[in-house]
Amino acid sequence: MNPSAKLEVTQASVSNDVVYIAEITVPPVVASDSHGSGGDGPIPVLVELLRPIPPLSSEEPEAIMWLFIRLDEVHSLGLVDDRVFVTRILSLVSGSLLTFLGDCLQAGCS
Repeated sequence: MNPSAKLEVTQASVSNDVVYIAEITVPPVVASDSHGSGGDGPIPVLVELLRPIPPLSSEEPEAIMWLFIRLDEVHSLGLVDDRVFVTRILSLVSGSLLTFLGDCLQAGCS
């Protein structure tokens, strides 16, 4: 193919092309998203902050107090709303405290 023929083919294809520009909208990130599907949102950060906190080993008032002091440190960062936070800490508690937190979730307490 000679150079002039190549130029004609290119010019013909460019003049016939139609360009369509679509506007793509991305939904806003909601901080209270409980699924944590993004990987870089507040839920994975919360999970990493809760990881070093040991589960409650007894229902002694002092043990409960120390657990809640550590949890308050994480909660005060305000990464997620109260309901998501309580849902994420349920694995750290047991017994009557688990029942208490479950009742709080059902009643919508903050």
